[in-house]
Amino acid sequence: MDILAMGKSDKQLSDRQLRFVQLMAAPNGLTTHKAAEEAGFPNGVYGYQLLRKQYIADAIAAAKKEFKAQAISEGLKPLRVLTEEQRIAYIDPIEFFDPETHRPRHMEELSEDARRAIKSFKVRVYPDGSTEYSYKLWNKGASIERLSRHLGLYERDNQQKAKPVLLQVNIGSTLKDKPDPIPVGPDSG
Repeated sequence: MDILAMGKSDKQLSDRQLRFVQLMAAPNGLTTHKAAEEAGFPNGVYGYQLLRKQYIADAIAAAKKEFKAQAISEGLKPLRVLTEEQRIAYIDPIEFFDPETHRPRHMEELSEDARRAIKSFKVRVYPDGSTEYSYKLWNKGASIERLSRHLGLYERDNQQKAKPVLLQVNIGSTLKDKPDPIPVGPDSG
């Protein structure tokens, strides 16, 4: 990937600027501050100043576009992403435990769906040669939320919300001047 040629400006990137662009464009979730520090800038706050430079912003945008194209060419497809989200959202935690011993199962005993829902794991090897696994799973709630957004479930929910009702209150009027009550509620056409 030739990031030097990605910006629309003729301005050349320094080695540190190039590293900053790579770190900002990569899908690793680094903050601007952290990317600037890892690129070798003495003060991470300098990252925000870098982002204000149009040729840096152009280089980051071009690098992100190339990363996306590369990911798609290497097999990252929307259906695959949705399948992985479903694995996380619908995993049954009971699958991680042996029904007889009630201890965590060994990795090779888990289904592919269960293995793909694992964020991290630890293996403990005891002096007697036995091993024990512990698993940390991806956030199931966050996965369900992402799937819900993809499917437009929140949009439908927002459309079902009732419109706000405006009420007029006359202060200081007498009972004979009191207006008819304003109907409030779902049956108040």
